[in-house]
Amino acid sequence: MPQGSIKSSVWLIGAGLAILVVGYLAATLVPRTEKADAQYAAQLQLAQDEIQALTSAVEIFHSRYGRYPTALDELVHPPSGAGDNRQIVSRIPSDPWGQPIQYKLAADGSSFNFSIPPAHPPASP
Repeated sequence: MPQGSIKSSVWLIGAGLAILVVGYLAATLVPRTEKADAQYAAQLQLAQDEIQALTSAVEIFHSRYGRYPTALDELVHPPSGAGDNRQIVSRIPSDPWGQPIQYKLAADGSSFNFSIPPAHPPASP
């Protein structure tokens, strides 16, 4: 067999193996990444839903007591001796990553905001 033909055969076998390895990696890693992205998107949606529910609870508190709560615990344990003392929520949820949702009341008590600690999508395998 001529030497050029052997080199061509070896090159073709090497190229074929490289294509197989790349194909295998793509077939195994891409679905994992897509699954992680979908899970992260679901966690973000859950965080938005939790904040929306807490916003509604804070507004209910405001309508009952004429002020915003100084801390989220007041939604679970309303102030005693002030009208309707029923709890507004049974518990304060954490964000989907297990961290407490942050609540901040403006210094003048006229507004509030929520935040969650920065969350990063899971690292790709």
